[in-house]
Amino acid sequence: MNATFSTYALESMGFRDLITKGGLVARFMSVTVYEARGITLPDDFAVARDGNVAGATYRVVLCMNINAGVMTQ
Repeated sequence: MNATFSTYALESMGFRDLITKGGLVARFMSVTVYEARGITLPDDFAVARDGNVAGATYRVVLCMNINAGVMTQ
């Protein structure tokens, strides 16, 4: 199913032309999850270490909960 909207309809929904009215700033990241079995950590445990290899910045997090790991600063 395709839908076509007029410029007026798009602007009414909150969309606007970025090229003529400003810029777009975005930050992208990917998350790769590995599982280690046989260790026990407290539920709220999350430790992060940052590094850089060949110009690529990375972060390694050891945690019991993926959501806590992603939010670790």
